[in-house]
Amino acid sequence: MISLKTIFCIIYILLLFPNLALAEKIKAAVLKDENFQQRYQQILGKLSPLEIEEFTPKSDGSHLEIIEMIILQQALHLGWLKEPIIFEPHDMANLGEIAPIVDGTILMFGRSMWLQTSVDYQGSLYISEPVIKYGEFEAGLYYNIANKDLKEKGIDDLSKLKIVANPR
Repeated sequence: MISLKTIFCIIYILLLFPNLALAEKIKAAVLKDENFQQRYQQILGKLSPLEIEEFTPKSDGSHLEIIEMIILQQALHLGWLKEPIIFEPHDMANLGEIAPIVDGTILMFGRSMWLQTSVDYQGSLYISEPVIKYGEFEAGLYYNIANKDLKEKGIDDLSKLKIVANPR
C-alpha cells in the first residue's frame, strides 16, 4: 500500500515536472566533491534502486544523500517515469545554491531542498504545499544501546552535546 506522503511526493513531482514522462534522460545534480557514485553503488550492491526497502549503511559516513537519491528514483518510478535517473556531478559549492535550477542549467537536485533555501525564489520556482506539515516532524536522540556513556547521561548533560545532522 502506498502511503499518503508517497502520493503527495508523486503529485508534487508530476506538477513540478509535467513533461518528465516524455524525457529520454533525466539528470539530477549531486555535489562533485563527494564520492556519491561509489557510496551509492555500495548501498545498491546488485539491487536496482527500485528494489531497496531498507537503508542499512554498509560503510561509515553520512548516507542521507544516498538514501534521498534512491527515494527520488522510487518516487518518480511510482509516478510512471520508467527511465533511470542519471546523477551528474555538478560544480556548486553546496546544494543551497539553487541558481542552476532557477536559470534552467539543471533540472533538479539528487536530494531534497529546504524551504528556507527556495523561499527567496518564489517568483522563479514553483513551490508546492509542504509534504510534511509544520509540527508533523519529530526529532529525537537515537543511539546504540551498547553506548553506556550516553545512556547514563541526564537531560542537562545531553544539552551540552553538539550533534549536527543539517545546518538548517
